[in-house]
Amino acid sequence: MRNPKFTLVFIMALFGFAALYINVGYVNTLVSSTMGRLTNFDDPINNAFLRRFSSYNFLNGLDARAFLLGNGYGNILSGEYFNGLPYMIWTTGLLGTAIYAGMLSKFYEKNNLTVNVFLFFVLSMNIFAQGFTPISIIFNIVGLLVLKNKYNKDLVLEN
Repeated sequence: MRNPKFTLVFIMALFGFAALYINVGYVNTLVSSTMGRLTNFDDPINNAFLRRFSSYNFLNGLDARAFLLGNGYGNILSGEYFNGLPYMIWTTGLLGTAIYAGMLSKFYEKNNLTVNVFLFFVLSMNIFAQGFTPISIIFNIVGLLVLKNKYNKDLVLEN
């Protein structure tokens, strides 16, 4: 056991999630519907993995205004969502996608591995896992700002 504090926090987080899963109906519904969508291989449109590769069909149905400005939120529990970049275009449009990509490019630093690894993590989580919503965009940008401020303070203290 290399780090007992981390192990304890990890076990407590698992127990906390289990308690939420048992006691909170929304979390129970969200987890069970997500697992059902991950394991539904009979219907490619309703499978979370396969839908990622077929979501361009849904984007073809958008009119020009929705394609540029987005439609807002998708309803995750009823399955009206897409993962990755098509979901970002669906919710925020091409304009929101361009703004978000431009803001993230400002966070890239040539000699700062910590910020760049976190930036890669944010991009990979959004593109391959959770999809983009305005709330996830806000949380990611706040996380990057906190990380940059902490890194810059550490740099100032060292000099």
